[in-house]
Amino acid sequence: MGIEDYTKPPPDTGASPTSTIETALALAEQGDFSGILTSAFTEAVRKVRVQDNDYYVMKIKSRIKKLKAVPISLSDLDKLTAPPKQPKQRYSEQAEDGSDGGQPRQGKADLFIEMVSRWADELFSDESGRAYASFMLEPIDPATGELLPAHREVWALESKQFKGKASKEFRKRFGTVAGDTAIKEATDIINAEADEAPRQVVYLRYAPIPDKGGVYVDLCNDQWEVVEVTPSGWRVIPGHECQVKFRRVQGSKPLPTPERGGDIADLWKHVNIQGEDSRLLVLAWLLDAMRVNTHYPVLELVAGQGSAKSTTQERLRELVDPNAVMLRIEPRSNQDLSVSAISNHVISLNNMSHLSTSTQDFMCSISTGGGDAARKLYTNDDEAAWDTKRPIVMNGINQLVTRPDLADRTICIELQKVEYKDDTTLKAAWEQDYPALVGALYSLLSDTLRELPDVQLAKIPRLGDFGKMGVAMVRAMGKDADFLAAYERNRDEVVRRGVDSSPVALALVARIRAKGTFEGSLTELMEALEDFKPLHYDKAVWPKSACGLGEMLRRLAPALLVYSIEVEALKRAENSIPYRIHKLDKQSDTVVTEL
Repeated sequence: MGIEDYTKPPPDTGASPTSTIETALALAEQGDFSGILTSAFTEAVRKVRVQDNDYYVMKIKSRIKKLKAVPISLSDLDKLTAPPKQPKQRYSEQAEDGSDGGQPRQGKADLFIEMVSRWADELFSDESGRAYASFMLEPIDPATGELLPAHREVWALESKQFKGKASKEFRKRFGTVAGDTAIKEATDIINAEADEAPRQVVYLRYAPIPDKGGVYVDLCNDQWEVVEVTPSGWRVIPGHECQVKFRRVQGSKPLPTPERGGDIADLWKHVNIQGEDSRLLVLAWLLDAMRVNTHYPVLELVAGQGSAKSTTQERLRELVDPNAVMLRIEPRSNQDLSVSAISNHVISLNNMSHLSTSTQDFMCSISTGGGDAARKLYTNDDEAAWDTKRPIVMNGINQLVTRPDLADRTICIELQKVEYKDDTTLKAAWEQDYPALVGALYSLLSDTLRELPDVQLAKIPRLGDFGKMGVAMVRAMGKDADFLAAYERNRDEVVRRGVDSSPVALALVARIRAKGTFEGSLTELMEALEDFKPLHYDKAVWPKSACGLGEMLRRLAPALLVYSIEVEALKRAENSIPYRIHKLDKQSDTVVTEL
C-alpha cells in the first residue's frame, strides 16, 4: 500500500473522528495495522488537528511510536494530516443581527484604522510628537453588570492601555481578535495622522485652568474625574468637562474623592513636622507642588533613625501624587532622574546617603526648569526629549545638599525623634483622615489663590513665586506669621551649610575676615588663599587653575552673601579679569516684606 492510498477520500461511515482513531489504534496495538493504514484514519487525525486539539494529537503519536513495528513514520503522518491552509479572512463590522450588513469585507488593519477614526473623538500629538487618542467609554460594573456613566479617556497610541482597550472594542464590533501585526500596522498609520493634527499640551496629574487662575487635579480614578480648584472654591467634575488633557502613566495611584469639612491642622497628627516655621514651609511646598509652570523648591527631610522620616515623606506625597512606589531608592544616574521626571509629578527619593555634584546640578535643572533627552530604544536613533519642572522631596540621615546652586533652592526640615507606634494603627488613622485632608488642602489652595493677586513684595526672594505663594497662604489661614522671614532663615541655614562644605569658600571667608578686602587677579587670589586652607579638606575639590577658581567663585557668590561677603568681577585688565571681594556692612540679600 503506497502513501497515496492514505489520501483517498474515505467512505462516509458516520463515525466521529475520535471513534475512528481509537478503533484503528486499538487494532494496531493488537498487531493489526489495517486500521491506521486507511484514508479514514488520516482524515480523522486531520479533523482533530483542525480543531487544534494538540494534546490528543500528541497522545496519538505516542501510541503509534510505541508499536513494535511502526508501519508509518510520524513525519509522514504530519504531512498526510496537515490541515488545509485557510484563505486570508476579510471582515466587516457586524450588524445587530450578527450579519455583516452587506458591507464590503476588509483586512484587519484597515478595519482597525476605520474603527479608531470613528471611535476616537480626537487624534493629536503632544509637544514632543507623541501621538494620543481621546475617546468615550461606557464601562460596565463588574459586580452588578450595570452600565456606568460614560467618561472620556486619553491614552498614548503606543501605550498598552490604548492597545488593550482598542482590541477589546475591535472584538466587540467585529467578533474577532485584531492581532498584534494588524494593530502595529494600523497604529503606525494612525500615528502619522495624529502627527498632522495641531500639537497640544498633555499634563500629568496637575494642569492650569485657562483664564481662571486655578488648577485642575486629575484624581486618576477609574471614572477619570478631575478636581477644579479656583479662587472661588473647588468641585469634582467629569473629565470631559475639563478644558485640558491629562495623560496617565503606569504606577499612578488614585487620589481619594476629596471630602469637605476637614481641618489641615490634622495633618500634623500623621507627619512628624515640628515647629511653626517648619509647618508653614511644608504646607507652602505642598501647595506649590500642585501648581504648574512654577519654580519648585526642593524639600529635604533630615533625621536619624526613629524619626518617621520615610512615613512623613510618604504621607506628604500621598496628598499630591500617590504612586505604586511612593519612595524610590537613590538614583544610579541622571538618566534615572530623567525617567522619574517623565513618569512622576513628584520625584520622591528615600534614605539618600550622598548627592554627587552632577546630581545636585541636575536637580537644580529639574526643580526650576530644564530639559533632557534619552534614547527611546536601543535599536534606533530617536530620542525621547522633555523640558519640564518637577517638585523633589528626599530624605536622609545626613544633610544632602551642599552645592550652593541647589542650596539656594532647598527647604531643609530636621525631624525630631518620635515615640514608636505600630504601623497598623497609624495606617488606619491615616486612611480615615485621608479624604478630608485632601479636601482641606484643596480648600487652602483655593483660599490662597484668592489672596495671591494682592501680594506685593518689596524684594523678591530667590524663588519668587514660592515666596508669594507662602505669604498668600499665611494670609488665607489668618495667621500672624512672617512667612518670608521663616523662608529666608531656612534658606540661609542651608546655604551656609553649603559654604561650610566648600574648602574654597571657607578659605575665602577666613581671608576676608583676617585681612579685609581683596582686589586682584584669580592667580593672585589662588596664592592668597594658600595660607587659609582648612586643616582637613578634600584635595580633589580644590581648584587646579585660575580658570577653575573663577568657575567656583561664580557658583559661590550668591551663597557668600549669607556671610556678608560680596564677589565682584571688575572690568577686564589686559589678559585677565580682576576681582574685588569685600565684606558688606549689611547682608545685601536681606528680603523686606511689604504687606
